[in-house]
Amino acid sequence: MKEHMKTIRVLLVEDDEDDALILEEMLAELKDIHFDIKHVSRLEEGFDCLSDSLFDVILLDLNLPDSFGIETLKKTILKANDIPIVVLTGLDDKVMGINALHEGAQDYLVKSSISSGHLAKSMLGHIDRGGRENLIGAELLERAIRYAIERQSNTLALQLSENRFRRIIEHNVDAIIVVDRDGIVKFVNPAAERLFGRGKEEIQQNIFEFAIGNESTEIDIAQKSGKIITVEVHVTDIDWEGEPAYLASLRDITERKRAADAIRRRAVLDRMRASIYEMEDNISITNILNCFYNALNELELDFEDCSIQLVDTENHGFSISWRSFYEGNYVFHQMDSERVNLNPEVPFEKSAVFDSWKSKKPIYRRDLHKDDSYKELEILKESYEKEIRSVLDVPFAYGTIAINHAKPNAFSEEYIEILQMLSAVISEGYKRYFDSARRKQAEQALKDSEEKLRLFMDSAADSFTLWDSELNLIDLNNASMKYFPEARSKDEVIGISIKGFRPCFEEDICKKFFEVIRTGKTFTTETEVNCPDIGYLFLEIRVFKVGNGLGMICMDVTERKEMEKMKSEFVSIVSHELRSPLTAIMNSLTLLSTGDVGELPNIAKRMVEIAHRNSQRLLRLINDMLDIKKIEAGRMEFRMQPVDLKLVIQQSIESNSAYAEELEVGLKVENDIPDVKVNVDVDRLIQVLTNLITNAIKYSKSNSSVTITASNHNGFVRVDVIDSGPGIPIEFRDKVFEKFSQAKLSGARKKDGSGLGLSIAKAITEAMKGEIGFETKINVGTDFYFKLPIYRSEDTPVDTSPQSYEIIPSRER
Repeated sequence: MKEHMKTIRVLLVEDDEDDALILEEMLAELKDIHFDIKHVSRLEEGFDCLSDSLFDVILLDLNLPDSFGIETLKKTILKANDIPIVVLTGLDDKVMGINALHEGAQDYLVKSSISSGHLAKSMLGHIDRGGRENLIGAELLERAIRYAIERQSNTLALQLSENRFRRIIEHNVDAIIVVDRDGIVKFVNPAAERLFGRGKEEIQQNIFEFAIGNESTEIDIAQKSGKIITVEVHVTDIDWEGEPAYLASLRDITERKRAADAIRRRAVLDRMRASIYEMEDNISITNILNCFYNALNELELDFEDCSIQLVDTENHGFSISWRSFYEGNYVFHQMDSERVNLNPEVPFEKSAVFDSWKSKKPIYRRDLHKDDSYKELEILKESYEKEIRSVLDVPFAYGTIAINHAKPNAFSEEYIEILQMLSAVISEGYKRYFDSARRKQAEQALKDSEEKLRLFMDSAADSFTLWDSELNLIDLNNASMKYFPEARSKDEVIGISIKGFRPCFEEDICKKFFEVIRTGKTFTTETEVNCPDIGYLFLEIRVFKVGNGLGMICMDVTERKEMEKMKSEFVSIVSHELRSPLTAIMNSLTLLSTGDVGELPNIAKRMVEIAHRNSQRLLRLINDMLDIKKIEAGRMEFRMQPVDLKLVIQQSIESNSAYAEELEVGLKVENDIPDVKVNVDVDRLIQVLTNLITNAIKYSKSNSSVTITASNHNGFVRVDVIDSGPGIPIEFRDKVFEKFSQAKLSGARKKDGSGLGLSIAKAITEAMKGEIGFETKINVGTDFYFKLPIYRSEDTPVDTSPQSYEIIPSRER
């Protein structure tokens, strides 16, 4: 049975053998618990046992051979490793037993109380191991041992719990302070030291006061540095070291509160901004100021004893609003003028509100008694019931928020920061206001412009139409209605396709229209069209991109083309009719000037030379006019063949050298002419060079030179003819290659010529697969150049038979 009983290991330290025996016998009589007893008579022996074995309880006699009194307990506690100790004392040692409890013993037993009954019966011979008195003593001993073990276990658990609690609050991120009922600080954790910015000793010197209740509270704490922080406090009732106390948990919520305030401010600003945006076309300065003051109320800023002004600096005057000291509410005052000064004695540009707006920074004058730079406030003193002591000017995009306060040092950094955020929203509102005003002005101007444009279009003789990206009609003027003979109003033709337009365009021209929409490049052409109910017309059509569609101007040039045809026929007839008799006249003048028919007097000879020179000029004019006629008719013939470019240039220079000498202009070749061949009509190329060289000679100054150069350019050869003339005026440069065009240059010598040379040179060059152009600088000179492809032997053999090339001056530009 005892194998299944609970075993309690007991170390009995007792030098009296009889008392030890009695104790062992009494514990052995208990049936429910088995006691494993180790008995020693000296304290040192007991310490040896403690180092070798584990025990549940120690029964300790305080008076031993090697130790006496309460010191015995103290020594044993140091060695016992938290094993519960029951002290055994004599009848006259109860006081010592009580002292032992105070020193850490779990219990004490008076040896006579547990053994007297047993000893008495032994002496009388009536000892019965199962006797009632014996049993009572054993139970008393057993109960003392068991209670000692339980108390020790509870004590250790409590100590462990308290130690764990202390460690938790020691390492808690929140500040923990324990105060007694009188507010005296009993405990401070490291987090509290950091929170207050003070050491434990400094904190414990003060009485800590806070509201006691179930709900958390917020209080402001001044740190040692002077910084004010906001903390959240939770208070709990606790027992601390056996006495009732309060545990206060403090958490720094300064940043959290600041973030919450920032969110609230942002919400106020967003509502203010939304209110301004909701105004749409009804936006006004007064409404903006209303939104501003509503935001100030929501933000709960302290405006007691202060006035507020919004000074519109940008627009050279003031739009002022304020809350006056004595009225206690908002009163709007708007003053619009070219320039309004708060103090006529101080120029506006030197005022503080202007300085703030100009520098884009707040200006804070903490105490005007110590700052005499704000003189313009003198005039305002009469307007207020209270004297102004501090002034804050915060700029916004169009002016300044000026706040005047009756107290010095009235504005905090947070206050200034909030006003700067408000100024940003006010700037947005002002911008929307001015943008709205400008937009309305622009809309009205656009409306007026559209009306003027419509009036102009409808009074124009030419057709103007607008088409969408699919070439459906979206607008037209009155002149366009003649191309819709069946329509009675514009509404009937809006939306019609280009195919329903009269004139009808061929497919390739319609493709050009779509190309204009894609590239944005203007397209101009002349075409003959058949218009029902009107007949055949010759139209000049200009098409240009408008938005995603295009605009089209159709000019009826039928009459002009008929006149040009008549003029061309007349020129052709006159040219042919004049050429034959002019040739005969020139031949006769040649015979006279050379003396083949006899010598003439000097005066007559000079007259013949003048007539001969003018007949040559007339013949050149007739030839140019016939060439232009051939070009326009596409009948000019070319005999293309590979030729040495250098020889052609030399020949052209030689044939024009006499003309250059006559005008005292030199001809020179700069750098070596490349040894290349070009596939050209030699006579026509010489004609191009002659036109460029004679043109350069005419416009060059006397005693200057005309320079001819040639160079290779990526498979082409470029020939430049450079003069030292006055240059081509900007307004004439677009007309250089037009027929009958000659620039009038001040200071230049009188020029003869038809004005057709450059136009003919351009047509011939392009017919030979080349290009022509010019570069010019005023008072420096002009460089006319042309490029021709270089001929290579591996190229296709050239057909040198006469060929007619269709050379039509470009009508698409």
